[in-house]
Amino acid sequence: SVLPLEWGGLLGWQQPSITRLPTHFHELLRDSATLRCGKCKTVPREPAICMVCGCLVCGPAGQHGACCNDSLDRGECTQHAIKCGAGVAPFMFIKQCTVLLLRASVEATAKYAVKQGSAGARLATPYLDLFGEEDVGLRRGKPLMMCEARHKRLLWLWVTHKLRGEVARAGSGQNRPDNNWSSF
Repeated sequence: SVLPLEWGGLLGWQQPSITRLPTHFHELLRDSATLRCGKCKTVPREPAICMVCGCLVCGPAGQHGACCNDSLDRGECTQHAIKCGAGVAPFMFIKQCTVLLLRASVEATAKYAVKQGSAGARLATPYLDLFGEEDVGLRRGKPLMMCEARHKRLLWLWVTHKLRGEVARAGSGQNRPDNNWSSF
């Protein structure tokens, strides 16, 4: 038998969810300009938000993105995906207005194994302009609004444990010529 929904609170069960982002993208962009990384305590040059828990982390920013790398040269997003999502987590890269899904090698103990075991894929951004188009890289400068259908799809991928499959389906080399997803 199925328990009534109101019993969930009594049993300590919570409905699964992902981070709820602001309706207007400019609010997210404005707010991220002052938020600090929990690890290095600086304002990230390339801020990324974990869509699972809402934590702000440093994304890769060229040579300056190494501030939060660990001894295996994994970027902070990869480290956070291991800690928060058991190796898989979607991240909203704010200044690029894109969502990247990272799959990290949880068991890797050497640098070559970290690189070989990591993969990633670009997912559809939850923010669209009035014409229903994405603005990846914020090149057009049009106002962007939250698309509920895309946000719900991301939630569906998370709740149904299909994030790993999405990485495999999209191909691990997508948009990453050196195939080093662990640097994120």
